[in-house]
Formats: sequence, structure tokens, C-alpha cells
Amino acid sequence: MRKRGAEAGCGGGARKRGAEAGGDLTSSVDAQVMLKERQRPRIDVAALPAAGADGGLRRGCPAFPAWPGSMAFMRDWLEWHAAYDDPVSALSARLDRVSAHLARAIDQAPAGRVALVSLCAGQGRDVLGVLPGHPRSGDVAAVLVESDPRNAELARRRAAAAGLAQVDVRQADASRPAQFADALPADILLLCGIFGNVSAGDIRRTAAAAPALCSAGATVIWTRHRRPPDLTPQVREWFTAAGFDEVAFDALDTSILTAVGVGRLRAGVPAAALPAQPLFAFGQS
Repeated sequence: MRKRGAEAGCGGGARKRGAEAGGDLTSSVDAQVMLKERQRPRIDVAALPAAGADGGLRRGCPAFPAWPGSMAFMRDWLEWHAAYDDPVSALSARLDRVSAHLARAIDQAPAGRVALVSLCAGQGRDVLGVLPGHPRSGDVAAVLVESDPRNAELARRRAAAAGLAQVDVRQADASRPAQFADALPADILLLCGIFGNVSAGDIRRTAAAAPALCSAGATVIWTRHRRPPDLTPQVREWFTAAGFDEVAFDALDTSILTAVGVGRLRAGVPAAALPAQPLFAFGQS
């Protein structure tokens, strides 16, 4: 059974921080992650595939936080991602923190191949921002699952431009484990941009199913807003009950009260079969 090394503190960009694990918040790794994302080349989206009749909204995946009367009903997920290009936006703050946690999770993974799975990956800005230049980039085999065809194509182009042949971008329904079962178990599982768009029952179901998606000692990174009713205390409890030890919980001081959680699967958690039914459905938060 694979075991993880000692846990280091997790950090992020130079923004206001909430409650989190200890560590150097201005580490060189964090700074490099943010610099890579800010300097990444812009891609002409004119030739991207058109969205479907539903504008790209499918069960599995737009990677964004939503709330009644606002983004929950937004259909142009490609245009929505432009907020990441604003360095002071809430999405940029979330991206910085997720990227820092991801870089550390790769650092601390056991020697050898690191299986990374990102569900509702959007344009893959976290993974594709971290891997270029990371000392263990060559160890990572990543599968990014995204339902919007335009965002998936952007992720493919960015991966190719960065020379990341080990990144597999799949246009598929991320709520259905059968779509990415061949990439499991994951050593790192990203569940970012999901929990703000689905029901509490779906969040609990996904947390309970996460051990079946992961290897022993795997790291899971998840996000959720803290707007009333704040479900993040329950989400943290659900992951703990499923067998994850909390590594960090970051409450960011952003306009949408962003939270980023990190957990590590405890040794000895019984293996479970992959769920046959979808884990979640968007638009039910």
C-alpha cells in the first residue's frame, strides 16, 4: 500500500487568507504557479466547435460557482471563463489557491507515476497552469473531463502548446464514473467548480463515492462558496466520514466567499465499487 510523506503547509497568492493549514504562503512554488498562469498565451477561440443546442450546459460540467438568479442559468460557459483573465476576480483567487494545493500534492506524491483526474475541468487552467515547469511534470498522467466542447478544445490546444502529451482531455459527462474509469484510481482528484452547482444530496453522494475513485493516500481538492446557507461545514464532515483527513480548508475573502478544501484518503479505508449512477446533476443547488 502506498503511503504519503509528511504534509507540508499549503499556500497561495498574495491575497487575504481565511482559515488554513500552516505553511509558507509565499513559497516559490506558489509564485511560479501564478506567474505561469498570468503569462500563458491567449488562444483565438474563433475556430472552436460550436456549443450544443443547450449552449454547452450538460449534466457533468461547467466549472463555476452558481446561485439562484445568477450563474446557475448562464449558458455560455466559454464567455464565462473570461473572468479568469481578471487578476483580481474571485475566480482568479480560487485558481491561485487550487493551483498551489495541486502543486504541493504533486510534490508530495510517492515516487513514480501520479494519476491525476479533474472532473468538470473547464479549460483546465489549474492543471495546465501547474504542470509546465513543475519538477515532477513528467510523472503526471492527467485526465481532464469536461462536457462543453469549446472549453474541452481550448484545454486540448493549451496542453498541446505546452508540450503536455500526458494530458488527456475528454469531452464527456464527469458525473458518470464510467467515462473515466480507465484513469482510476486517482492519486489526485480535483472536484473544483462542482459543489456550488449541485444539490446537498449530490455533494454528499460525491464525497461518499470519492474513496472509490482514489488510491490509498490520494489527495482530493474541492471548492464551494460559503454564501448562506453555508454548506462547507457539512462538506468537510462528509469527506471526513468518507475516510479523508483534512489537510487544509481555505476560506478566501472574495466576493463569492470562496472556499477550497483539501483532504487525504486515510490508509485502510475499504475499497468500494464505482457507483453505477451519476454522482451529481448541475442546476440543483
